[in-house]
Amino acid sequence: MKVNKTKETKEFFEITSISRDDIKGHFAEKGIKINVEKISDDEMTWIARKMADNYCNCCYWNSLENLVNSCSYYKNEKMSKMRNRIK
Repeated sequence: MKVNKTKETKEFFEITSISRDDIKGHFAEKGIKINVEKISDDEMTWIARKMADNYCNCCYWNSLENLVNSCSYYKNEKMSKMRNRIK
């Protein structure tokens, strides 16, 4: 397999973020007006941390496995291993 050495690979990839506008928009869709400017940065950090914890505890690993399974690399590796077993 040829490796492209001119392109730097990333170590980490951002999954998501949360903003006051996200909160405002979410509640607006439910017909609830909320003054997000009154939510402190510390509270926003706490909300973000709790959301990350909930995501990791709820469905992160299952989602990760399902998405990796749908990647062409994984499919090719899986097919290659299956072909080698048949030989």
